Amino acid sequence: LRAFRDIATLRIVKLRRPPDRATDLDGGAQAAREYGLNRLAERLEKAGSVSEL
Repeated sequence: LRAFRDIATLRIVKLRRPPDRATDLDGGAQAAREYGLNRLAERLEKAGSVSEL
Protein backbone atom coordinates (compact mmCIF):
# COMPACT_ATOMS: atom_id res chain seq x y z
CA LEU A 1 0.00 0.00 0.00
CA ARG A 2 2.88 2.39 0.65
CA ALA A 3 4.19 1.87 -2.86
CA PHE A 4 0.72 2.57 -4.29
CA ARG A 5 0.42 5.72 -2.22
CA ASP A 6 3.78 6.96 -3.50
CA ILE A 7 2.86 6.19 -7.12
CA ALA A 8 -0.65 7.68 -6.84
CA THR A 9 0.44 10.91 -5.13
CA LEU A 10 0.18 13.94 -7.42
CA ARG A 11 3.27 16.09 -7.54
CA ILE A 12 3.71 19.66 -8.72
CA VAL A 13 6.35 19.93 -11.42
CA LYS A 14 7.49 23.23 -12.88
CA LEU A 15 7.89 23.15 -16.63
CA ARG A 16 7.35 25.36 -19.64
CA ARG A 17 4.19 24.71 -21.57
CA PRO A 18 4.57 24.22 -25.33
CA PRO A 19 3.04 26.92 -27.53
CA ASP A 20 -0.59 26.49 -28.61
CA ARG A 21 -1.30 25.44 -32.16
CA ALA A 22 -4.23 24.24 -34.22
CA THR A 23 -5.37 20.63 -33.93
CA ASP A 24 -4.15 18.54 -36.87
CA LEU A 25 -7.09 16.19 -37.48
CA ASP A 26 -5.60 14.78 -40.70
CA GLY A 27 -2.28 14.08 -38.99
CA GLY A 28 -4.13 12.50 -36.08
CA ALA A 29 -6.08 10.26 -38.46
CA GLN A 30 -2.86 9.17 -40.14
CA ALA A 31 -1.21 8.40 -36.79
CA ALA A 32 -4.32 6.50 -35.64
CA ARG A 33 -4.18 4.31 -38.77
CA GLU A 34 -0.49 3.57 -38.17
CA TYR A 35 -1.45 2.22 -34.73
CA GLY A 36 -4.35 0.19 -36.17
CA LEU A 37 -7.01 2.50 -34.71
CA ASN A 38 -9.05 2.60 -37.89
CA ARG A 39 -12.40 3.61 -36.35
CA LEU A 40 -10.76 6.56 -34.62
CA ALA A 41 -9.06 7.48 -37.90
CA GLU A 42 -12.43 7.45 -39.66
CA ARG A 43 -13.99 9.73 -37.03
CA LEU A 44 -11.08 12.16 -37.29
CA GLU A 45 -11.30 12.20 -41.09
CA LYS A 46 -15.06 12.90 -41.04
CA ALA A 47 -14.78 15.70 -38.49
CA GLY A 48 -14.44 19.17 -39.93
CA SER A 49 -13.37 20.56 -36.56
CA VAL A 50 -12.66 19.46 -33.00
CA SER A 51 -16.17 20.47 -31.95
CA GLU A 52 -17.59 17.82 -34.30
CA LEU A 53 -15.83 14.95 -32.54
